Amino acid sequence: MRQQPIQAGVILKSRFILSKNRKFQEYIDYIDREEAVRNENFEKFSSYNDYMGNPEKTTGLFTADKDSLDEKEKLELKHLFRMAQQNNSIMWQNVISFDNRWLEQHGIIDRKTRTIDEEKFRTAARQSTKIFLDKEGLSASAVWSASIHYNTDNIHIHIAVVEPFPTRERGKVKGSTFTACKSKVVNTIIDYNLIHQKLNQIIRERIVERKKASPLAQDREFLRSFLEVYQAMPQNASLWYYNRPELDSIRPHLDQLSKTFLETYCKEDYREFETLLEKQAEEYRQAYGNTKTRTDYAQGKRKDLYTRLGNAILEEMREYHYAQNSRDTSIQRNPPTAKYSAIPGHWGSQLISSLRKMAQKDFESLKNQRVYEQVLEEQEYI
Repeated sequence: MRQQPIQAGVILKSRFILSKNRKFQEYIDYIDREEAVRNENFEKFSSYNDYMGNPEKTTGLFTADKDSLDEKEKLELKHLFRMAQQNNSIMWQNVISFDNRWLEQHGIIDRKTRTIDEEKFRTAARQSTKIFLDKEGLSASAVWSASIHYNTDNIHIHIAVVEPFPTRERGKVKGSTFTACKSKVVNTIIDYNLIHQKLNQIIRERIVERKKASPLAQDREFLRSFLEVYQAMPQNASLWYYNRPELDSIRPHLDQLSKTFLETYCKEDYREFETLLEKQAEEYRQAYGNTKTRTDYAQGKRKDLYTRLGNAILEEMREYHYAQNSRDTSIQRNPPTAKYSAIPGHWGSQLISSLRKMAQKDFESLKNQRVYEQVLEEQEYI
């Protein structure tokens, strides 16, 4: 029988119960019981017996700073939970559930050797619970305990949170809290830093740096598009940054210029970028269990690429713009002997050389009258 694909590597659920709920009392009663007893009676104190069923094995309780509790520590924890119940605290029962196949893919469990990285689970629980408490304003008032529950298909971490001295009456948790907690669990289980770093390196150190070293004026076809975008820019060059709202109508044309640059000068880097991006996006889909996360991640990385590359092109446009203004001022002051000394760097030779060739071959194709007149003027000084 063909196995179903992994729907979600991580699932996070949260429910809350009131102090008068029987399961609140049962949880307290079983805090200081042996693991085997707690395992057998799991359904009595868990509000997730409809979702999880009884586990095959349960670990001992752990907390924010203790991997295991001795008898004295269990009694202290039990006292805090009982105080919370007496003061009408809410109990939040959060469950982090894993698809064991997903865990195996990432080396957290090994079915053959029957080894499990319990420390990784404890770290995931601690870090996600810290976010839960921070975002819900419970950091200074809450205490919590957790245990790991094993089944053949799914490993669960069961977390119980209470306030010995309650600060809130409502148990509802914000959706953004769940999102942040789940993200922390995924990123604790899997280290995505290497792929993130590789993608960023391709964008920043290879593609963008290559653009900075390759003025578009060296290529006649690029120059045409470059000048068309330039002529559509706002008058104020201080606004020439990719994400400025003043560039909304121009941005698609700038993106097309970036795309042509990628396909012309960065074929291999761009191909590697897309391959890594698709792999990483699929990892996210599998971990989070929805295609939206996959799509959002891929779109975000592509936006980063086009933003950085677009700003590199706009930086070149600003250089050209200031060079043109400087040149125009110089000619007005010193006509007609001043030639191109006012144009800095590569513009002095590469841009003017390209403009000459462009003017000689197809003046009729120049749509913008200003550029046309500038080229004619330069022809007069040759």
